[in-house]
Amino acid sequence: EADLTMSRTLPLGVHATLKMFFLIGHHLGGDLLEWSVILSAVSLLIFLTAVYFTTAYVLGNKHFAFLIALASVIPTKCLGAFNYGFQTLGFVPKNLALSLLILTLFPYFYGIRHNKRWGIAAFFFL
Repeated sequence: EADLTMSRTLPLGVHATLKMFFLIGHHLGGDLLEWSVILSAVSLLIFLTAVYFTTAYVLGNKHFAFLIALASVIPTKCLGAFNYGFQTLGFVPKNLALSLLILTLFPYFYGIRHNKRWGIAAFFFL
């Protein structure tokens, strides 16, 4: 059984998420490295899907949205050493969080396009 004592320095949400993924992987019979790469690949798919659909909805151009999603795979360094993009070398909780964060932009853009205040407010409550 893996020792998760190093993760005690992580925030409680990240620690709970890692523990949950570890237990699921342990019960499914895969080793930690294999499960980590699978989670990273799933995070990548969620990320690319979210980027594609959000960009296609906002711009109304599916071809341009595909190019943006394709370019989003390339990991880049932004200001403040923030990473944008993925490398499926193993699971990192921020990769999954980035994927889900892009999905939370959907109500905001919907609210702006259709002049719905609940969509804009939902973004700030998510």
